[in-house]
Amino acid sequence: MEKESDNPAVQEDGEEGEGEGEAEVDQYLKDRDKYQLCPDNGNVFNGKYLSCTMYNTDKGSSKFYVIQLIKHKTNHKYSIFTRWGRIGNPGQNKLEPVTSATGPETFVRKYNEKLKHKYK
Repeated sequence: MEKESDNPAVQEDGEEGEGEGEAEVDQYLKDRDKYQLCPDNGNVFNGKYLSCTMYNTDKGSSKFYVIQLIKHKTNHKYSIFTRWGRIGNPGQNKLEPVTSATGPETFVRKYNEKLKHKYK
């Protein structure tokens, strides 16, 4: 589920909504049913899932960026999943292994980098 944040270009997933279900692993992640979103334990989004979709529609660019901290359900390994591209297309994606200790930090760093540069 998605809800707009204070920044109109950012939607934070996992927020409480009206009649909607929980945030889900991105539909374009291969074998997505083997993963689950990781909560941030109150560090970034007040205990919500570390999942965010950002949009940049300035000057006709129409770009999106998805970032999620996920954990494999069986082997319990953590990863950062990112997907980016032009709105209307699946875009490209990357699955980057991280540890449970570095995962939230990596998510926050990538999130802040995107907000600073293209997604203000």
